[in-house]
Amino acid sequence: MIPLLLAGIASLSLSLIATPLIRALFNRLNLVDEPDKARKVHTRPVPRGGGLALAISYGGSLALLYVFFPTGYPARMLMPMLAAAGMVFLIGLMDDIAGLSPWTKLIGQFLAATLVSTLGVRIAFLGGVYLHPWLGIALTVLWLLACMNAINLIDGLDGLAAGVAFFACCTILAGALMSGNWALAMVVVPLTGCLIGFWGYNFFPASIFLGDSGSLLIGFLLGAFSISWSGQLAGFPGMLAPTIALAVPLVDLVLTVGRRYVRRQAIFGADRRHIHHRLLDGGLAPKSAAMRLYAMCGISAVLSIALGLPYRYAGGIVLAVACLIAWIGIRELHYDEFDVAVRTISSGFFRLILQEQICMLDFETKLHAAQSIEERRLIIENMCGRLGFQLVELRLGEMYFVKPPDAMLMGGAWSVHITLPRSDYLLIDRMASRGQGVMLVQFVDVLRRDAFQKQLVLETPRRMSCTRQLQDQLQNDPELTA
Repeated sequence: MIPLLLAGIASLSLSLIATPLIRALFNRLNLVDEPDKARKVHTRPVPRGGGLALAISYGGSLALLYVFFPTGYPARMLMPMLAAAGMVFLIGLMDDIAGLSPWTKLIGQFLAATLVSTLGVRIAFLGGVYLHPWLGIALTVLWLLACMNAINLIDGLDGLAAGVAFFACCTILAGALMSGNWALAMVVVPLTGCLIGFWGYNFFPASIFLGDSGSLLIGFLLGAFSISWSGQLAGFPGMLAPTIALAVPLVDLVLTVGRRYVRRQAIFGADRRHIHHRLLDGGLAPKSAAMRLYAMCGISAVLSIALGLPYRYAGGIVLAVACLIAWIGIRELHYDEFDVAVRTISSGFFRLILQEQICMLDFETKLHAAQSIEERRLIIENMCGRLGFQLVELRLGEMYFVKPPDAMLMGGAWSVHITLPRSDYLLIDRMASRGQGVMLVQFVDVLRRDAFQKQLVLETPRRMSCTRQLQDQLQNDPELTA
């Protein structure tokens, strides 16, 4: 215990000394994060050299640990981990100073994760099952990339990323001590001490930021520590315990990727819809939002440690509770993307879209296989009935086709007239109360409702024309023709 205590004191002291010195240096060099009055919540320029302060204090404490306790030094674990951590730190530092593209940073992170996994720090078991080395390397790289970017994305409030990392370190340290993994404990304690020392300067109102060098370095170290910890958890817990311990940043990462995918936004772009931003938009002050997320990290830490209890059903109970808390938390954040997705699936609209696409694919296949004009006419007539069109008039080359209305078309119906090349055209009438229709029909429905609400004057009381320009737009825009 004495080496652990001294390592913690040394790292804390070095962090308290190094952080203000690096802050002054970055201020002098004007390497600061400027406020943008939109996504960023700080109101004045803040230096972003926290990563350098952490690297100096963490590396210095490990060096002191080696000098005074060489016999218990975990060199076998540290050497590959520190080599890769150095790569990650340099990538982040270059981004803080000069700026790097997202793909450049991702490639650098990938190389560092591949290096450490090939040197022996990798996931060997998953759910108690031994993994092939190549599969273990692939999962390790994926895990480390997730951890690095999760901590990087959560670093949006003063003291938030450092606090989240502190709770994760405490959780991993408790797990290491419970399993007797002293080598892991000796590399976790220095990082914990560094975070405590840095936290005082980084908490609201922050006088220094982690920067990418700090957030990526912390994420990488936490990912590597959790892999070593998971190796001590036989059977079901495995990687589940570290995942729950890092639940807050990982959930934010998954939500970010998911909602940007749904909105068809750039995955690597920046926005103001992270978990902490949603809390701020809900009326919380930055300090209160950070404290609430700290509380969630504390709950995650307790659940993660509980996985190691010698109770038969501990794993299942903890997993169920964790999933329930995550679901309630996500619901309370009121993300429009997921609310719409849930309503779409639960209302049956998603199944309707699939049915329409399958129906259109079947129609296109049969139409291409038709050998005569009469056969094509029958296919079109059958399709119009399946789609609920009341009146269809089509002129296409030599073929002229009319499907008469099934009933009297009253004022609740609308029409669309699409002009085709060579004086061909398509005229469709549809009852407004029908709930079925292809995506093109739904698009025209939106135009009809918009025109009605704004009381626009159309050419006829119930007819809209799709000109050649609209036709070309529908053919060239995959979103409208899907």
